[in-house]
Amino acid sequence: MLSLVYVLAATLLVPRAVLAQVVGKPAGFGSAATGGGDVDPVTPSTTDELVSYLTDAEPRVILVTKTFDFTGLEGSTTETGCRPSSNTCGNAGQDAINAANNWCGDNPSVTVNYDNAA
Repeated sequence: MLSLVYVLAATLLVPRAVLAQVVGKPAGFGSAATGGGDVDPVTPSTTDELVSYLTDAEPRVILVTKTFDFTGLEGSTTETGCRPSSNTCGNAGQDAINAANNWCGDNPSVTVNYDNAA
């Protein structure tokens, strides 16, 4: 029991950044990431802070510890789209953006408004 107390105490004294390290190599597009080297990790607390960390020229290790909601921060777009036949719910269903090659075809045209922060 005493050794369990020592393990718990040691775990609580270890910096959070050490516990959050990733082991192994990322897959996909992340496989080319170089990281921030030996810099101290940063943990953004606001969306503005995260954007600042992602867009400045400093090498960084960014620990993302929560969900960041970008809804409304990048504006919105209104364009002509369509109501595909798969939308059987009318205004309550999902309409489509008319993507390349006239994806909408002969489906009925509708106005589509969407948030730019996908």
